Amino acid sequence: MQSEGRIIAVAVALAAFVIAVVAGLGAGVATDVILFRALVAMVICQAGGMAVGEVFARVRAEHAARYIKDHPIPSVAALAPVEQVIEVGEETVEKSQ
Repeated sequence: MQSEGRIIAVAVALAAFVIAVVAGLGAGVATDVILFRALVAMVICQAGGMAVGEVFARVRAEHAARYIKDHPIPSVAALAPVEQVIEVGEETVEKSQ
């Protein structure tokens, strides 16, 4: 699976490329200049998006670790009251009513 940082970086880079192309076409700039500026914007925003994505991934991982620590999943055996033990063959089965 791809890391969140790379996914966010690609999304930001593609958005910057599209915005630069649309803005260039709207301004009536020559096509070669539009593509050059769009590629420059894409590279710069990809680097920025990578940084933002890595920060996001780290914050999400820290939050998940803190949540798991604060809300542990209890074991089923600890919650179920044992009222009766029935022996079946060589096994012992616990039965609660």
